[in-house]
Amino acid sequence: MQAIVSAHSRPAAATSSPIEGLPDELLSTVLIWHAFAHSPLYVDHHSKRPRRRYPFRWIYVLRVCRHWLQVALATPTLWHTIDVVKPKFSKWLNRVLSLIPQTVPLDILIASSDLTARVLPSITPRSAFIRSLHLPDDIPIALLKLDMPSLIELQAVDAEVSSMETPPSRKLAFLPQRFPSLRAIRMSRLMFTDIAIFKQLQVLYLRFCALGKKGPSTFDSLLDLLDECSQLEELRLYRILSKYLDNAPNVSPPTTRRPSRLKKLVLHDHPPHIAVFLSIYSFPETTTIRLSVWAHPSPQVDIVALFESLLPGDRTGLPILKAVNSASIKNFFTGTKLVGRVTQPDPSSSDRACPRITLKLPERLFPVNKVSGRLHHCTKAFARIFATAPLTTIDVMAHFWTMPRADWVELFTAFPDVRELRSNGAGAPTSLFHSLGRKPKYAQGQAPEDPPLAVLPKLETIELLNVDLEEGLLDAVASGLSNREDKQAPRLKYVGMLFGGLDMDPDDFEDEMEDVIADIKDLVDSFEYFFDD
Repeated sequence: MQAIVSAHSRPAAATSSPIEGLPDELLSTVLIWHAFAHSPLYVDHHSKRPRRRYPFRWIYVLRVCRHWLQVALATPTLWHTIDVVKPKFSKWLNRVLSLIPQTVPLDILIASSDLTARVLPSITPRSAFIRSLHLPDDIPIALLKLDMPSLIELQAVDAEVSSMETPPSRKLAFLPQRFPSLRAIRMSRLMFTDIAIFKQLQVLYLRFCALGKKGPSTFDSLLDLLDECSQLEELRLYRILSKYLDNAPNVSPPTTRRPSRLKKLVLHDHPPHIAVFLSIYSFPETTTIRLSVWAHPSPQVDIVALFESLLPGDRTGLPILKAVNSASIKNFFTGTKLVGRVTQPDPSSSDRACPRITLKLPERLFPVNKVSGRLHHCTKAFARIFATAPLTTIDVMAHFWTMPRADWVELFTAFPDVRELRSNGAGAPTSLFHSLGRKPKYAQGQAPEDPPLAVLPKLETIELLNVDLEEGLLDAVASGLSNREDKQAPRLKYVGMLFGGLDMDPDDFEDEMEDVIADIKDLVDSFEYFFDD
């Protein structure tokens, strides 16, 4: 940075080069692309917004000449984001801020608490032009005394506060007159002494927070407060409902509330409290809903009941469940998730933009050493929860490939309209293919008048990624498809498989499996297989 400052007094390079003839607008674009190339994108964990890591790693190029420096200083895009991730960054922050124009909007991220005190004196003179401010965990009181008319987003979430409840660390008041443009608050371990600011927010994220004496004192008054936040588009509450419902088991008969603008709801709490909250609201099917459990481990866990207890009994407030047409079962080391998506009719829209409902149970709730039982119960929960959904696509993580044939048959019986089956992960889905030629297995009294002779009677496509080519897998594919043909089930249009970890040469594989591959191609319109390099 010292070299950049001294560049003001250093004459421009005497030698001429073609780049010196670039118009300032084009040179500015070149510098922006160079900066982006040296600042990789990442997604902020809490705001889910893309940010650039180490945004000033590119800055050495400004030593070329004074003209380059002047063009860079006149390009606000280069200076919007300031990430203070190391102590040495705080040392040259003053120098950076002294060079760029006073009116440049700033997005500031401070990585650790010890850096906040160092950076505060540098950013205070620019407080009127700070657009977003991300702090590690705590908000200095001095910051709330500043007028910040441009501030849109304020975040102070302690990443360490995740599973253990921690009392609020301090009391703070956000005065609307100091933050007239504030639209997003993400806070943890904070007691709000004034909640008037909530009414102007579009995003409210509260993690182990308290709402103080001026805040709601009962569950009904909490609901009234949320109703007054008419601009809310995203609401995230972590262990907030329990503060009101733990000591109030008998909630007054609810009146249905309909948030008009809410696009995303995230609740992390005890299952019964989540269910109470959902029974009071009627969310449109375009609202993305994410529900996760706060509960202590138990030696005897009924996974089906635990998943279902997240939802109100009649589920009338969740029309999204009747609009989901694509759903997945995901099992990770951190827990198990059931995810339903409402696929958008616009093919150009991304999957991330689709409204969805997610139910998550953390790993610590499951009985140890009972993986097969867990998978069995998760598929049962999946079938019950999405029973009324018009599913056309099912995506299953490869952990479930070890399930026995009977479990696959039971799962597929529940969703006769599925047209596409997808999966991803290491393993061999032998039992899955064997199940495709089996008859549906209905509960007593639930069989339709004219039951299909094979599960998934409308199935058209199967796509499997990272499949282990174990002995008998392709034979299972051929057997399952042959049995479907014998039962006069419609012919599949496409089966695609990506093999990973192949121990033999692909040509040798094709020679060895020539006959069974030919059999599969005779049973499906198109059969493709690929090898992961």
